[in-house]
Amino acid sequence: MTTSLKGQVAWITGGGSGIGLAGAIELVKAGAHVVISGRTAATNASALAQLQALGSADSIVLDVAD
Repeated sequence: MTTSLKGQVAWITGGGSGIGLAGAIELVKAGAHVVISGRTAATNASALAQLQALGSADSIVLDVAD
């Protein structure tokens, strides 16, 4: 059974790489609009391109320590 997240928004801190990106990919595949945040613009841009190829996504450069 596939769960649809259409109409939902998911925000992933550290979503530009690793486990954060893997989670973001699964969420966008399930239909969520995914927003990733991370400290590095280039990493976020690369991840965002992957996500937008699969569905709806945005990216914000952000350090949660600030």
